[in-house]
Amino acid sequence: MPAATTTAGPATRPYTAGFWLMCLSSFLFFASFNLLLPELPDHLTRLGGG
Repeated sequence: MPAATTTAGPATRPYTAGFWLMCLSSFLFFASFNLLLPELPDHLTRLGGG
């Protein structure tokens, strides 16, 4: 009997480009809050709060 040969099809990617775009946009959204929140108490103090 001849040995069975299998041809591998094109490599499928586990994640699509849309998934990575969503990950990047979520990361940038969360990073923007992390950049703004440390400045918030000083900004509110300058406005006359607390």
